Amino acid sequence: MSGNYDVQVGSWTNWSRGQVFGATLTLTRENGGLLMSFLALFVALVFLRIWRIICFFLHFAYSSQVPRDGLHHQRQAALRTAVNPDNGVYAIITLIWSWRHRAGRVWFRLLPTLGLAIGYFCAMTLATGYSSKIASTVTTEVLLAGNQCGYMDISLATDNLTTVMQVFIPTRVQDLISADTYARQCYAPDTTGGLNCGLLVRPQLTSAIVNNNASCPFHSNTCRTTHSNLLLDTGLLDSHKHFGRNTSPGERFQYRRVLHCSPLATEEYTSIYNESLDDSFIRYHYGRPIPSVDEKRDNFTVQFLRNVSVSYEEMESNGGDTKNDYTVRFDLAFGKNGSVHPQMSSFYPIPELNRPDADVYLFFLTASGVIFSQPVQDPWYRATKLYSRKLSQASILEGDMEIYMQDEPGSPLGCAEQHQLCFPGAPDGVDGCTPLVSFDDLLNGGYASRAIHDESKRPGLEWMLNTTIGKSLQAFHPIAVIGNGALKARTSITGGHQAPLPSTQWQTEVQHWHSSVLSHLQWQFVEAVTGPRDPRLNQTFQFARTPTDKSLCGNQKVLMSDYVSFSIFGLSAILTVGCLVIVLSWILEPLTGWIRRRKGPPYALLEWTTNGTFQLQRLAFEANGLGTWSRAIDSVPVTRPGEDLGVLDISDPKHPKLRGPSPNHSVENIPVSEDKKDQY
Repeated sequence: MSGNYDVQVGSWTNWSRGQVFGATLTLTRENGGLLMSFLALFVALVFLRIWRIICFFLHFAYSSQVPRDGLHHQRQAALRTAVNPDNGVYAIITLIWSWRHRAGRVWFRLLPTLGLAIGYFCAMTLATGYSSKIASTVTTEVLLAGNQCGYMDISLATDNLTTVMQVFIPTRVQDLISADTYARQCYAPDTTGGLNCGLLVRPQLTSAIVNNNASCPFHSNTCRTTHSNLLLDTGLLDSHKHFGRNTSPGERFQYRRVLHCSPLATEEYTSIYNESLDDSFIRYHYGRPIPSVDEKRDNFTVQFLRNVSVSYEEMESNGGDTKNDYTVRFDLAFGKNGSVHPQMSSFYPIPELNRPDADVYLFFLTASGVIFSQPVQDPWYRATKLYSRKLSQASILEGDMEIYMQDEPGSPLGCAEQHQLCFPGAPDGVDGCTPLVSFDDLLNGGYASRAIHDESKRPGLEWMLNTTIGKSLQAFHPIAVIGNGALKARTSITGGHQAPLPSTQWQTEVQHWHSSVLSHLQWQFVEAVTGPRDPRLNQTFQFARTPTDKSLCGNQKVLMSDYVSFSIFGLSAILTVGCLVIVLSWILEPLTGWIRRRKGPPYALLEWTTNGTFQLQRLAFEANGLGTWSRAIDSVPVTRPGEDLGVLDISDPKHPKLRGPSPNHSVENIPVSEDKKDQY
């Protein structure tokens, strides 16, 4: 059920998040990695620009026309020149260390700025690392392309029987085996999950109700006990939330499955038939078979040989044989219009077992030649008959032990299964749900059609039902297709030796069948949009034709690690806000310059400008009478062309100073146009 799937790369709407927030972009893992790298760099750039804005306003807040000490001015210079928060942290720490004994309240004056720089640096680091998370949805949630979407329609085949027997049934068997394997790996509570558990949007579907002490699903006289029965109710499973069919709320449906089972009483429903001195049968009277083979079978459902013995010598000599194994015989009574569907069913149940609102299944378990190492109290596997001889071994394993046999050759288990559909888009006050009914009545009895009240949505909903629920399996299918391989008890049987079984083993089996059927349904949603795996099935496949059907085909969500999906809203928000921040940081100084020209030069704004690296250089050179400077309130001051400023005087290496050029220094003459001379 898993394989290579065509994924829709590009933009789509994830309806789990709504039409606006659900706008999603899917890319390959390689391209997604490039986008994540770009986001990380972009977010880092935005945070750097925000830092410059913070420094601008801190510098503005600390600015004062009152003469202050050197620490104040150096803090202002640090805020003006710290291009990033880690640079600011280093500058502030350096100031604290240098002024610790030379200025008052050093820690009080610098600690807030230091704490802000450290906090901002940490926030910037985290934001850069998690930038992809901000923009991404579930990182592997993608849409399948659905190019071969459709459903199987055997009536389209030119030779139905050949196609069914040679192609369709083997494919169905493989699907159910895969579903059984998936259920064992991904549904069982004691497993850690398999490699294939990560593809579906929900790795498993958990039943809303699991009642291990339920009442009898039939007339109380037919059940072995009136309690300790099993009721499994999935609750309403949403086509979008649980199965991943990505549609708007009005195009969704909900599906519910109820399975109610109980081991059946046999005292009043069995008889002994002796065909000869050697052959004696036990007959079970739960209904008459369909079709009736002969009148002799009209009064019983099925019969089994009573004299099923253990091949003791075979067990003792070589440990057993594969012929010593479980077999399960099943009979079906499918409901149709409140009665039994004669073309699909195998028996007419007795009135006590008849359920007009459900499908009825009977499972007869036979443990032919299986020996049990301990008594089994499970009501379906019951094995409390002590064998007349002990099992003895005198090879590598020495000793002997008592062994037990199944109490009766065909232990019966009865189940009633019901189905329901709901359509959330029904108008207020209108019931958009079908009653709990048999599977045939659900799809062909008109209940689903009457529950769809929005005519505009009907074609799409009916298409989804045909491709998914209409092709789902029922609780008997694991036994019908896999046989005894669907029994979990077989995981602890070797050569006919059965390890100890708990008293609730039958409930474990039924829950596993239930899980296998749900697993198959989950995969049916996926397989319905990928088309038939065997080209020979194309002639029996009803492909999507209408635009509505095709749009629904391209809306199946799965999780695939080869792709990454991003929220377009998140990406847009990051890029929009980030660009606004960057633009604001760029225009902040020109804007303040415009304010200076309009309203005069405020001291704080002039101090911000003159604390720039280039203006500090100008102040230093001008204080030493070096250079003829202009543009003294711009970001970059300039001197006259060709004017040399001198170098450092390092005659005292511990106290370097600026000094002008020597008298013998020649100045390089650079021609200046007449219209530029007026600027100097």
